[in-house]
Amino acid sequence: MSGIIGLLKLSKRNEQQIVSTKPGKGKVNQTEATKKASNTFGMASALSNNIKKVYDEYLDGTKDSQLTTRLGTRILDSIRPCRNNETGRYRFERHSFKYLEGLDFNIESPLMRTLGFLTEVTYKDGLLNVKSMGENDLLKIKYPNKAKICDLIVSVALFKLSEGQYNFHPITQMLELTLDNTETGNLDMNFEVPNGCLCVASIFLMSYHIYLGRYVRLNSRDFSPAGICGAYVTPGTFEGEETGHWITHDPMKFDQEKIVK
Repeated sequence: MSGIIGLLKLSKRNEQQIVSTKPGKGKVNQTEATKKASNTFGMASALSNNIKKVYDEYLDGTKDSQLTTRLGTRILDSIRPCRNNETGRYRFERHSFKYLEGLDFNIESPLMRTLGFLTEVTYKDGLLNVKSMGENDLLKIKYPNKAKICDLIVSVALFKLSEGQYNFHPITQMLELTLDNTETGNLDMNFEVPNGCLCVASIFLMSYHIYLGRYVRLNSRDFSPAGICGAYVTPGTFEGEETGHWITHDPMKFDQEKIVK
């Protein structure tokens, strides 16, 4: 069967019946509901792209081809419940972006498979803490073949959602571990973060071998353990310095009811 019934178009392809919406003529007017859905999707997409931009130094050439879809979906699932359908404004709480936790930047090289331990992200009095949850966790990290050194990098990306801005330079700390590492401690890092920001904490494991006296990075599409370990909305309003590191991207600007206290 083929033809048009109401708003449906019927057709056949490879002996299979295809049902699709009937194409409109000329300009198609969006309803208020579809406009709101479109705006929400657009802001989720913008935030997703900016997270990847901030971490481009670590993700270049190593992220999987489906990262954009996976990250965008988690952001969309995070912001939809925060939107007031009547006013169209957003109200973010401290853990509104909890769905980002555990996302791998390369699904073919899961962070946990190499890291070997769980992490916890907490916030108190302007400090974001990232720590491991076991004993002697640094000994559990697995090294790829040929690796001599591994940099364990924890990086916190900052976003001012109400202003549509992100800081191009994340706050970063690093531990340098060697193959014969006998470090028996745990991961425990504190980051001073400003009020009124979405803080996205991520872990990257960068491995190197030494060739002709130079460090050569081993990370690739096949081996690039990295992922988001936590996301937290800090209370209050932003009061930090407006440095040149803040980039404005209007499609990421959220009309907020308030920042969580």
